[in-house]
Amino acid sequence: MEGTVQIIEVNNPIKLIGKIFTGSYAEASSYVTAVQNELTAAQIAFIPFKICGIYYDDPQVTPAAEQRSFQGVVSEGNADLSSTSLSAMDMAGTFLYTKVTGDPMKAIMKGYGDLFTYIKEHQIQLKSNAGYQILTFTEGEVTTEIYMEI
Repeated sequence: MEGTVQIIEVNNPIKLIGKIFTGSYAEASSYVTAVQNELTAAQIAFIPFKICGIYYDDPQVTPAAEQRSFQGVVSEGNADLSSTSLSAMDMAGTFLYTKVTGDPMKAIMKGYGDLFTYIKEHQIQLKSNAGYQILTFTEGEVTTEIYMEI
């Protein structure tokens, strides 16, 4: 697990396709699977093994049944989503960023711990408390990138 926090500019938007779900963050993988199944049924291409989640609520405060998130996939280019219940989002701007590898639950906890320590030490003002996560699965390893917009 690396865990170095940086401030980065995302000038070439990262294309996300998915939808908003309300329910436990622990169910995120089933939400992503639902998005992937809908894209596959509509014959819309997406990058395999690269998924995303945007988490809007603090799971320490918000009850699991009320937790809101955008779950989906990363895509290249624009897709016609009119035949689906999905939406597209371009992720761009200035972000606090960290990248961690390993077991997603442990890596995500470490990543957010590093981010919040950095925010406190540097008195960073976030645009929102939403955490953007992009997970890439390669050769049995999971890399989690966490972005928080500033």
